[in-house]
Amino acid sequence: MLEELRPGIEERHLIVERDLEAVRLWGRAHNLKRAVQNLLDNAVKLSPTSSTLHVSLAKDDEASLSVQDEGPGVSTFRQPQLFQRFLGGGAGSGTGLELYLTRRIAEAQGGQIRYTRTSKDRSPFTLMMPVAGEPVAGGKGHA
Repeated sequence: MLEELRPGIEERHLIVERDLEAVRLWGRAHNLKRAVQNLLDNAVKLSPTSSTLHVSLAKDDEASLSVQDEGPGVSTFRQPQLFQRFLGGGAGSGTGLELYLTRRIAEAQGGQIRYTRTSKDRSPFTLMMPVAGEPVAGGKGHA
């Protein structure tokens, strides 16, 4: 999916650091791809020029995808509305529809998404999803 974002990555002169583990998930592949694409796209759009984008995927009891940029982050005031429809995070973040859809997709597949503001001016979004094994109620197929 990062390959699809190459033009934006190159235009902003971003360095992409990857730490990816192979993970098999239950869920609708198209929806899961959309959720991941939304997070990556937002990170590329909001990353300052010549900064680093960190993408990691690990598996424990669940799969955890972390997308961390060095963008302006979300103000404490806006964080409670961050994943609501049409209530973006501010500072060029658009309508917020992408994060709302990502939350809805995650929840429909038995997962969740969270945002954590760090002290080092980084903005990690983490998408947590159940790994393949027993299907989650409502989830269909492998991704």
